[in-house]
This record gives sequence, C-alpha cells and structure tokens, in this order.
Amino acid sequence: MLFRSRDEQWKYTRLRGLEGHEWCRVEGSHSRAELGSDPLNADVRLVFVDGVLQAQEGALPEGVEIFSLSKGYQEHGAWLGRVFEAFKDVATPDAMVALNRALLRDGTILRVTGLAAANALIHLVHVSTTKQGQCLASFPYTLVVVEKGSQVKICESLIGAGSLGSGLCHRVKDILLEDGAMM
Repeated sequence: MLFRSRDEQWKYTRLRGLEGHEWCRVEGSHSRAELGSDPLNADVRLVFVDGVLQAQEGALPEGVEIFSLSKGYQEHGAWLGRVFEAFKDVATPDAMVALNRALLRDGTILRVTGLAAANALIHLVHVSTTKQGQCLASFPYTLVVVEKGSQVKICESLIGAGSLGSGLCHRVKDILLEDGAMM
C-alpha cells in the first residue's frame, strides 16, 4: 500500500477498508448520470462520470473553454507547456497524487480568459460509479487555468452512484491563477 496511517497526511484516515480487495480501474464510463435539475441553478453544469465529461448543460460563457488533456497537448501544446512549467517548483506530491498521475487516462482542462465569466457560476459535478461485485477505482484529473485578470466562479459536487460494489474515486485538481485572476 502506498500510504499508511503512520504517514502524517494519513494518520487520521482509516484505510483498512481499501485492503483485501482486488481493485480494477474503470475502463470508460459505465452509465450516464441522471441527476435531475441543478440545485445550485448554475449557469453551466458539467457532469463527469468516472472522470469522463458526459454532459454539458448551458452554454459556456465567452472566454471559457473546456477540453481534454490529450486535446490540449495536440492543439495547445506550447500554452500547456507554459502552464505546467508554472508547477515545476511545487513540492513533490503525496502518494495519492502520484498514484492519480500514474493511473490517469486523460484529464479535463478548464481555461478562463477575460471577464465575461465573472458573473457566471460553473458547477462541476463528479459522479463515481460502482458495479455489484466489483471494486472499481477511477482517477480523474482536472486542470483549471484562470488567466491574467480573469474571473470565474466554480463550485464542485462529488456524487457516488451505482449498485452494491465498492468504489474509489481519487480526483486531483490543479489550479493556476495568473496575476490579478480571481476564482
């Protein structure tokens, strides 16, 4: 096991429930989330099922883009390289962050430029599914970049859905706020 209760970051976390199971990484989404109306009444709701964007409700405000990490490398490689360069001096991640980065298949990038999104609320909903008799693990990754002088409001919700299986969803989000940016 990569983390133990004797490690400072995990000393108050009960990890015994993770032991003794054969975990399988989620291979694609098992279902489409049916969530009903948004209780936050957000301007935009983005629904991710097992780390994969499944639904977008509402139009993204001007100056807000969402795309996959793989598309980011293909279409915005130089920009994405500069973004990740900003994280080079960040301390070495803990074991769970390292595990997420090692096992992620793709990720999501939310890029905000300008002030058009300042008054819009973007609700990110992460749904983790389970299947009866299986122990499923997913490792979603989200990168939020709020560029110089830009503003955005983001709220996140985490939901577990599915049948009587065990699930582990370890999501990691990196946030880069450039000079004068607000989130």
